Amino acid sequence: MHRLQILSVLFFIQTALAAQTAASGIVLSGETKDTANVERYDDPKLEPLVSSLETVPWFHKSKDRFWYTWHKAGGDTEYYAWEKGKGKWKVTRHGADSLVANRWPKINPYGTSNDSVWRLSVDSSKNLALENLKTKTTATLCRGVEQDFPFEITDVKWLRGDKFILPRVDHRGVRKFGMMWCGAYNTPMASSYEYEIPGDTVVKTTHYYIGDCERGTLREVDVRKWKCQEIVAQKAEGVDDRIYFWRKKKTRDVSQLCSIDSEGNLNELITESAKPRVNPDMFECKIANKGNDIFVWSDRTGWGHIYHYDGHGRLLNPVTSGNWTAGRICAIDEKAKLLFFYGYGHEARRNPYYQHLYRVGFNGKGLKLLTPENAEHKLFVSPNCKIIVDNYSTVSEAPTIVVRDANGKKLDMLEKSDVSKLYAYGWKAPEQFKIKAADGKTDLYGLMWKPYDFDPSKKYPIISQVYPGPFTETVWNDFTVFDKYHNAALAQRGFIVVVFGHRGSSPLRSKAYNTFGYGNLRDYPLADDKAGIEQIAAKYSFVDISRVGIVGHSGGAMMAAAAIMTYPDFYKAAVASSGNYDNTVYNRMWGETYQGIADDNARFSVKTVQELAPRLKGHLMLATGDVDQNVHPIHTQRLVEALINANKDFDLLVLPGQQHHYDFTHQMYFERRKRDFFERWLK
Repeated sequence: MHRLQILSVLFFIQTALAAQTAASGIVLSGETKDTANVERYDDPKLEPLVSSLETVPWFHKSKDRFWYTWHKAGGDTEYYAWEKGKGKWKVTRHGADSLVANRWPKINPYGTSNDSVWRLSVDSSKNLALENLKTKTTATLCRGVEQDFPFEITDVKWLRGDKFILPRVDHRGVRKFGMMWCGAYNTPMASSYEYEIPGDTVVKTTHYYIGDCERGTLREVDVRKWKCQEIVAQKAEGVDDRIYFWRKKKTRDVSQLCSIDSEGNLNELITESAKPRVNPDMFECKIANKGNDIFVWSDRTGWGHIYHYDGHGRLLNPVTSGNWTAGRICAIDEKAKLLFFYGYGHEARRNPYYQHLYRVGFNGKGLKLLTPENAEHKLFVSPNCKIIVDNYSTVSEAPTIVVRDANGKKLDMLEKSDVSKLYAYGWKAPEQFKIKAADGKTDLYGLMWKPYDFDPSKKYPIISQVYPGPFTETVWNDFTVFDKYHNAALAQRGFIVVVFGHRGSSPLRSKAYNTFGYGNLRDYPLADDKAGIEQIAAKYSFVDISRVGIVGHSGGAMMAAAAIMTYPDFYKAAVASSGNYDNTVYNRMWGETYQGIADDNARFSVKTVQELAPRLKGHLMLATGDVDQNVHPIHTQRLVEALINANKDFDLLVLPGQQHHYDFTHQMYFERRKRDFFERWLK
């Protein structure tokens, strides 16, 4: 029997024994009743100890009024309303619902025009049919609609003059991945799903058709420009004579805003070009004032900012500028010609990741900070732009929720999160820190968890929880106990646990910071993690630099596995779950965007983790769900095969019936196994 088969058999035997043991109430050696189930500081134990940590308001469509829910710590859910001039009052759920009656616009039935005269459908003969609901007559617009080339009737855009624009997506020939489902059925069941990988030349293709209801005609609009392009629809409220969409080049360095009018004319409006790529994570376009004002995010100057165009695609002015980052537009006051948007790094001597709300004119004048507190702000702006609900906190300060006006003035103190039971239970907030990247210049920001019985005179192993980005960092800045990586619980096993950013991750910093790893998807974050841990050990005497672990999920797993093999004498143990170790078979967007691809012949190449297998010295635990449709188990299997061929020892945990994110039972089991692994090899 092959070694991998033996490991799989042993795993299933082990799983069965564990289940039998749990059912009998027996506690295995080295476990407690808590660790055998859910440990003391895991999320399920902490959740009842806190009240709501955020208020999400439901605004009235015209009045300065909203309602919200509030959960008491370990108690009931309450409903409140607030109105300018009246303040807050308690309501019933039914009363709360009545406050937002008619909030939602009327939605016509599937495929029905705005005036309820016309309806599009695919009939039993697979024909695209247009029915006049008044005369009860039907016209056939297209015969024999193919299953893999369907009309997206739910996305039809009805235009004035009884015309419409209808998208159609061609899936024919798109690559499919296979999957074997074992746990959910009496017998194994095979399935497949579409999955494009970098370099594919047959990809999903969007087509657009212009229809004329009165004439009963349908014709295609030619939207082709680049081979293997992607098309993304662009929302434009209040525009009824055209649609907008962005088309993206395969190389991801050019995007173009286009429109199709009611006559079927294609108009190229704005072309955004950037090297090495157009930022897909921060990029945003907002269309206002019936299409006469267009706002586009771009990092063309080296920093992300908002630019103002007219309806014909002519650049009017930058809205923001400087060495800081403008983020998502939260609201647009068309009458006052004001934008409300998130900003990062504008305020001196503050954490550049803190999210603040700003207001500025369409012409770029009158920039104003609306949330002055030195904290992370989660915000909601009313439809009329007169009321702002602001939830602000830090990692160590529980959320405060206030109501502001359009000038940022506090109108009311709404709520203060109750976390007294949490602290009484023994929970402690992580500590913020700042270090330098491997270049000795770039600031990196992070969090540290200590055992709650921490003794500064002792030496503790250190574990780095990692995620490479490039679209985010897993370092949060607000108050939360819902730690999806369970770092606080891991620290209670006697570890110092840290998480910090690195060059090539967050898009909230400069373009140079975010694109640092372009073209080196495997290796770019590794040096900064090692250098960061070395700095932490030099600064804090309680950190034992001879006992270093690393842990990550998904992209973090790729990073963790690559790190222990790239620096085999530094990292002693690693846990990697559901990792994309071979990005040649990971999704097309990821590889082509962050690694890069040549325009000729669609060539794609990237370093894989399995190439590093012969370098493994430390202890490695791999885990994967066996039906993961995001990061297919083939990633783990290829790394396992490479490790076997290199004659390297490792641990493998396969979670039956689990996809990319594990369910409660399997998640808790994995967390316990992860903690046990580090305790075995680092203590």
